[in-house]
Amino acid sequence: MSIDHNRDVFDSARVAAAYVEYAGPTDGFLDRGEAAALVAAAGVARGTPVLDVGVGSGRTTALLRLLSDRYVAIDYAPNMIEGFRRNFPDLPAHVADARDLADFTD
Repeated sequence: MSIDHNRDVFDSARVAAAYVEYAGPTDGFLDRGEAAALVAAAGVARGTPVLDVGVGSGRTTALLRLLSDRYVAIDYAPNMIEGFRRNFPDLPAHVADARDLADFTD
């Protein structure tokens, strides 16, 4: 993946159109940018395993679960994982650091 990947994603016509389409914050999103990013990722992620890095208490989990039935959440803050587990007791969640994902397969 190139260093410019993030720029490439946000510079695409589809993402730009999604930014215009979302006129304001929607349920589950912090802002229009977050909504546009999920829309852009949906085409790539749909049907594949999802590793939700920095899940917090799971604010966007229900949305990501629409893309995949193979969902795993991680956060490096144990309290966030505890909150996640209260909200989603049936989903796998782990305290983990994104700098070391050796425990997770591709």
